[in-house]
Amino acid sequence: MNALRADANYREPLDGPCPQVTFDIGLGQKVEYIDFDTDIYAEHLRTSGLSDTDIANTSVRFCSDINASNVERYYPGTGRIEVDLGSGRSMNKAVIHGTQHRIDDAHGLLNESSGNVQANLYRARKLLAGAAMLAAGGDILAAANDLLEPALVYASAFVAIVLQLGAISTFAFDALQPDERRALRAEKKITEQFVVIERR
Repeated sequence: MNALRADANYREPLDGPCPQVTFDIGLGQKVEYIDFDTDIYAEHLRTSGLSDTDIANTSVRFCSDINASNVERYYPGTGRIEVDLGSGRSMNKAVIHGTQHRIDDAHGLLNESSGNVQANLYRARKLLAGAAMLAAGGDILAAANDLLEPALVYASAFVAIVLQLGAISTFAFDALQPDERRALRAEKKITEQFVVIERR
């Protein structure tokens, strides 16, 4: 008997195309190992209604650092998903999230303009939240050291509040997008383990 077939974990490979999966060379500095199950992933795409052509045109790229503000990104119309390993977030959830956008795109349900707006808002949200924290921290230090006149402290606090409201509004915008809601639901609902990573 074939030794591979005797293994309890052995599965016959699936028929049909598989998506492309690539890994940036810089990942070797961040991960001990990474295992992506293309068979389970292709089957998930197939059961989600993607054609063989759509599956073959799907690619997942694992990056060491795409963008500090975005753990996964889907490029509408290309089938390309990028996942950044720089985040502590579950990489499997990031793959699921990006994959749902890919599925929506294949079914004509992805609003490309909202996807581009969301990518910009992710960056803006991080920038606004960071600026608000800096402003609030500066206010506290200045007030503690009596370095600013009370009027300046109030003005700076007002700016911090406006920045926080801007950050909150971007979260609300994300939550209202149907494609983003579907991707977040998929993260919770899908239990398949597409990727296993052991970080250094």
